[in-house]
Amino acid sequence: MKIEKYVLYAIDAFERDEKDVALMHACIAVDGTAGKLFKGKLGGSIYKETIRQYWWLVEAFLGGGINLRDTKWRAIKLSSKNAEQILEPDLADIIYHIFRCNDAHGKEIPIPFELLPDEDGICSWIIDVDNNSVRMPERIIWALLAISVFCQVNKDIKTAGDYFLNWGSDLLGIRFKKFIIKEWWGQEQRAKSFFIAQKLIRIDISDLVANPDLAEGEIVYLGDPSHIQLIKNKELHLSEEQNDTLDRSKYFVMAALCLLILIIIITMILKLTGKNF
Repeated sequence: MKIEKYVLYAIDAFERDEKDVALMHACIAVDGTAGKLFKGKLGGSIYKETIRQYWWLVEAFLGGGINLRDTKWRAIKLSSKNAEQILEPDLADIIYHIFRCNDAHGKEIPIPFELLPDEDGICSWIIDVDNNSVRMPERIIWALLAISVFCQVNKDIKTAGDYFLNWGSDLLGIRFKKFIIKEWWGQEQRAKSFFIAQKLIRIDISDLVANPDLAEGEIVYLGDPSHIQLIKNKELHLSEEQNDTLDRSKYFVMAALCLLILIIIITMILKLTGKNF
């Protein structure tokens, strides 16, 4: 089956709320894209290298915020096909060994790695080191699809219809953009220019996910641009270790985002009540 078929089938499955099927098709589409990108070479290393070449897309479509290029999930135990432990796995390792390989062999995604539903503009990660669990937003499906759509080797693909990829938050009105897929096949440089202009914040959370005392809870970030919190027992918890990973400029951006959301909420309330500023 052609790459474009897997991409469109994934979107159809997602719309039917068959998220596991959508993830399977998205993973296979990356397989095909990797084969074209590396001129017929196949295998786990090629698959993972393809994802790593497109961290800029994966980060953006996951909501922006976590620096996936540098973040290592050291406390998560992950083994290669040869049963050798991967000492410093990154998200590409998790995607390949947990999602792609299980899907390819007709196995269920392990419960500790099941995807989390997300709302428009709000994504969550749940990290549980004690139970060797990383649960990421189901937006990873769209991130994988973005690799296949925007990768330059797929510029020869032609499709019809109005299938699209959304980025940002339509609900919150935060830098929302709809990419009509038939117009964006292989448009890697255009896409890269767009996302560079967004100046997304990227935070390395390696220290967080490597520390069992910290990685008990839920990482939540507001779509874009990167409002990240660690929540313990449903209460905001920012440890000194986390604070050390955030410089003052990032605090200013997060504060500005909170203020923007507050203004939007107040404006909506005033409109509903018929009042003006």
